[in-house]
Amino acid sequence: MNSKVVTYLIMQLRNTLLLVLLSAFVACHTDDMNEDNPQKGIEEKPALISFDLLRENNAFLEYDIHFEADTLGDTIIFKAHYLKWIDSTPISFKPSFVYKGRKLCLNGREAVPGVTEVSFADDIYCTFDSGTKSDNVYIIRFLCPQISNELPVIRFSINSDDIISKESYISTSIDIYSQKEPNVNCHYEDGKIRGRGNSTWLLPKKPYRIKFPEKGSPLGVSHAKAKDWVILGHDMDKSLLRNHLAFKISEVFLNNNDSFHSPHTITFTPCSQFVNVYFGDKYHGVYQFTDQKEKGKGRVDVETLGTEQGDDINLIRGGHVLETVYLVDNPSINFTTKRGIRIDHKYPKDDNHTETQYKYIEEFVKNAEEVLYGNDSTDPIIGWRHYFDERSLANYILIKELCGDMDGYISTQMYKTRESDKLFFGPVWDVDKGWGNDVRFPFPDYPPSSSLMIFAGFRMPGCEDDWYCQFWKDAKFRQLVYNRWKEKREEVLDVVFQALELIPKQMPRSIEANFLVWPFNYQECSDAPAPQMDYDKEIARIKRLTQERVLLLDKLLSQ
Repeated sequence: MNSKVVTYLIMQLRNTLLLVLLSAFVACHTDDMNEDNPQKGIEEKPALISFDLLRENNAFLEYDIHFEADTLGDTIIFKAHYLKWIDSTPISFKPSFVYKGRKLCLNGREAVPGVTEVSFADDIYCTFDSGTKSDNVYIIRFLCPQISNELPVIRFSINSDDIISKESYISTSIDIYSQKEPNVNCHYEDGKIRGRGNSTWLLPKKPYRIKFPEKGSPLGVSHAKAKDWVILGHDMDKSLLRNHLAFKISEVFLNNNDSFHSPHTITFTPCSQFVNVYFGDKYHGVYQFTDQKEKGKGRVDVETLGTEQGDDINLIRGGHVLETVYLVDNPSINFTTKRGIRIDHKYPKDDNHTETQYKYIEEFVKNAEEVLYGNDSTDPIIGWRHYFDERSLANYILIKELCGDMDGYISTQMYKTRESDKLFFGPVWDVDKGWGNDVRFPFPDYPPSSSLMIFAGFRMPGCEDDWYCQFWKDAKFRQLVYNRWKEKREEVLDVVFQALELIPKQMPRSIEANFLVWPFNYQECSDAPAPQMDYDKEIARIKRLTQERVLLLDKLLSQ
């Protein structure tokens, strides 16, 4: 082979090698070229393809969890739920995922599939470290109330089906757990629980009464130390908020710094803390943790009456708690006035009283009623004000009227202290029939949308022309109520709308999890109306009804 041919072949080989090296160089620097000129780049836009929690990487799970994508505009939410109790604390997960892009970050931290541990206590934001921007915002939402930062958790060791009685407690351990406030975490080995309520006990999501083994202030409440507490299910109240709203209104009217009250007024409003409840290993929904409505320090704090006080009328004249009742559970603690109104002795109870103690307060109530319906009823000295505290009555009426509570007066709470020879009204309780949540109209001549609930709602049991109808005949009392309304109107309106704005935003995943267990669009109670289309519309409905009710009270109370 001559030298020219050899030289030619060497040059061709060199050019081929140069071309290969140049191609490799271009391939290795495509990302840089794309960053300089995205329009000419070939990198795909980053995206999250799938997201899972696999049992092989999370041994405490009973099964694999696949997250479904839900598109809302340019936001894609990958969502899943797990409503079983997890025996692992603290709880973090190792998610598996598939994506397009250089690398994926969860809450700003690079994540490796099946390796990186992640907390799902809040929503997780998914981003990509890439030269090309994603078209979408990605959010990971895991509905697992046990690990959520939103609400504390109460777990009972028994199953809900084990609780079959409103009278007899059964034993259970009780765990209180909070991701957000670990100082409230505690375990009670010897707790007890039973059913409670009247019509609400017949509903699928039942309320319960809890008895702790020792007096305390669970969940960080500070107003009372007690053994007995309550969790309310609000099965017929799809907002879950009606009782909470009523309690917030009560706090405005029963402010300790308010000079409106008599010095003997007990300014007690039940506490309200939303919690996620588990029975055994099953999630049972969002409940309202609140006080047992009873005599006690920090609650209805009337004087203690002992049986050793015997028949001395001067010792037993105070310290009584009463409630008008529609259904009579225990005839031994029930009496009926001349007008047919049935009243229960809530304190003292039938197992710790003398007959004289009951006789005293029963005669007091019957005398008060007789004066209320008598010719001198409105006399400021010898009329009904001699027996009833008109300021606590005004507060009680305004709270019930603003709530538009159909059951507002059928269960009237009252108490009497030793220092005052008057009946006081309160506390407010059981307002799940408020804000249009009852389809029954017992008095067709008084539509709830245009009438005071004194006339439109169910009245004190046994008497259509009940005490409230009689109180309202007193023009001076009506003026007192109107003046009190003008004084508190703006404050209560602000409180209601603030709660309706904030509470749903503070527990959206818990609300969603609750309606996975208790379907939102199903109404078991025939007394309550069919639900709105969705939860947001139910909240909007309560806002609208509040505005309408305020304008109606402006009109009716001024007449």
